[in-house]
Amino acid sequence: MRFGTDFDEGHKIKGFMLPDNPTKTPKIQIRLDDGSVVEMTANDHRQDLIDMGLHSTGYIGFYIDESSIPSLREQKGIEIWDNDDNILIYRRSDPRVHIEKKIILFDASISSKTEFFNTVSAHFAMNYDSVEQYTFDTMVGLIYIWGAVSQFMMGRPSYMRHSGLLKQREFITVALLDNPFEEMAKRLMFLKLLSKPNNSIVLERNAKGLLPMVEFARDFPFEDHRAMKKYFAGASHDFKRFFQDPMTQMLACEVDEKPTWRHVTMALGNLAAMDVVGTRQHFSDFKVILADVVGANILGNCTPISLPSVKIISERLEKISAVTKLLENDLALYSYAAEAVEANAMPKP
Repeated sequence: MRFGTDFDEGHKIKGFMLPDNPTKTPKIQIRLDDGSVVEMTANDHRQDLIDMGLHSTGYIGFYIDESSIPSLREQKGIEIWDNDDNILIYRRSDPRVHIEKKIILFDASISSKTEFFNTVSAHFAMNYDSVEQYTFDTMVGLIYIWGAVSQFMMGRPSYMRHSGLLKQREFITVALLDNPFEEMAKRLMFLKLLSKPNNSIVLERNAKGLLPMVEFARDFPFEDHRAMKKYFAGASHDFKRFFQDPMTQMLACEVDEKPTWRHVTMALGNLAAMDVVGTRQHFSDFKVILADVVGANILGNCTPISLPSVKIISERLEKISAVTKLLENDLALYSYAAEAVEANAMPKP
């Protein structure tokens, strides 16, 4: 999916939404400040996109004015969403609130980051969480949103697939790393949480690549070290691929490529090319450096949630050779990166 906004002149807004299906006529939802929603089918013919061979009918444009939304001028936070896939197409920017910069945060974690995302997204007009859930074309569309000047994205997409376009579109690239054993403990606990019936909404939001693993984690013996070893010894190929070196996969591997030692070197090079790199273990320093680069303290009072159970489980995982084998590249990557981060950490008062 590709989309963009040609203009927003207060009393009228014009844009387009090019669906993946070139014969489909898209529908949008216009969400107003009072919570009401107006649905609209594409009403603007785009001959330019027919000429480019991108759509069969050209009816992919939307033109909104005061005849359809009488209070259009007064709508400070008007939003336009794709009706089918629930993707934000446009949100009116407020220069008094929104930062005119574009940022992407690479974070391999799958645990809930709602507070983190909500805090940062308040500073940007266009915000996208868990971007790994989107198709390649949609991700390209998000990076290349026509007219966007205030944008924040976060998740665990492939750096190798998108780094060139991110640089071209002048995104500030940021990475936040975590201790691999602690991250695996959080993954197992999060999957256990997702296995509960009352978490279906959370599961749907973070489902990409997780569904086969939920069943594995449902009865995972967190309290029994020997049983944990047995679980990992009998793990399936899909399980191993899911848990193997998630940071290295995100930062250096092509899609479906198995991480090896050479990817550790590539990942370190990619991290060196980013604007900000930090670890959860030095989060306060990460916040300061990010604020300096962005020009605002976008993380506010956020701090990583540290549960005693995570530490206990991660210490048990450290003693399982099968786990160490699964994380050998991430362990090396994190060791080198954390050493660099610590060496450049802010001096404590």
